[in-house]
Amino acid sequence: MKPPTTHTNQKGTVVPDRDHLRVPALEIRQGLNRTLYSFAIDGKQLPRFAAISRIHRDDTAQIHGYQRPEVLSHIAAIRRYLESEDPMIPNALVVAFDSRVRFEPDPTAPADGYAGPGTLIIPLDGDWSELDKPGWIVDGQQRCAAIRDAQVDQFPICVTAFITDSDADQRSQFILVNSTKPLPKGLIHELLPATTGTLPTQLQVRRFPAHLLDQCTAFVTPPPARGTQRRCWRWYRRSGPPSVTHFPTPGACRPAGPA
Repeated sequence: MKPPTTHTNQKGTVVPDRDHLRVPALEIRQGLNRTLYSFAIDGKQLPRFAAISRIHRDDTAQIHGYQRPEVLSHIAAIRRYLESEDPMIPNALVVAFDSRVRFEPDPTAPADGYAGPGTLIIPLDGDWSELDKPGWIVDGQQRCAAIRDAQVDQFPICVTAFITDSDADQRSQFILVNSTKPLPKGLIHELLPATTGTLPTQLQVRRFPAHLLDQCTAFVTPPPARGTQRRCWRWYRRSGPPSVTHFPTPGACRPAGPA
């Protein structure tokens, strides 16, 4: 079937498809009506075909888009991490494509029950506005912006994509992806002493205090009860970072009540 040569954007304007980007991808079938596409691409190439759908209302109070504004401090922290010695971002961005994007399966690949390799074909045009682009970033706008701004030549990133012409479908996936419960801070602080490598700044500056507090709880007798490290962190917030001469006593980390 011949690919479409034009597309009507969200403003109702017909725009031409002049060029294409061909990306090796894996097609993954989820159920009867859901198909995902997994591929890797240089993150600095994403703005060529994917845009951010900002939430806003038109003159008739109808809602459009779904993304919140960029969080500059978050982007700056990710950018610093990307510019560190050995960064890694294993979690994939999520991109919604419109029907101009198509997948060509590899005819030489063996048949599989739910997945198969092939090529994802993405239209490109340097004259397109943001509204004309065939892709919308559903999850990962801060990571995408950080890669865009980072002082690195390239940074390959994993992308999980789906194809839909429905804005409502995109919003549903945006809500599902962003409504997960974050990790409890206490769990993060407990895990920090056992990590290696570069972390985002807000976690990096907490790793050494977390290590000292971990040592503090190790010397508490009897063994620390549940919640001991949380009490040590309360001490840290009240008294400042621990040091050789400024360290929480066992009593500061022990539960209140009889010894």
